[in-house]
Amino acid sequence: MKISKFKAGALLILSSAVFFLPNAASAGSKTILDYGTTYSRSDFGNGNAVVKVRLVQEGSVRYWQMRLPGGFWDRCDGNCSEDYRLKLLDFWEESSNFHGNVRNR
Repeated sequence: MKISKFKAGALLILSSAVFFLPNAASAGSKTILDYGTTYSRSDFGNGNAVVKVRLVQEGSVRYWQMRLPGGFWDRCDGNCSEDYRLKLLDFWEESSNFHGNVRNR
């Protein structure tokens, strides 16, 4: 069976392109590197919580996540304990302390 030069070239280009494409399975894959807990306490007497946290690596990026009620993992913006307090324990008090984008404290 004889293959034309055009078909052979197209096959070579196509196979090269497939070889160099990133692996679709690993493009969005996360690796859990570590688990732990942190303690979060309300500044306004709304209680406290022991929060599960985990260190995640996605490609070359590492970041911490905290487990919210209901099982959802949310990325921490910095300190997971403080983020949990702001997002859950003191949400209403903290949101009333904001005026526009400036925090009045």
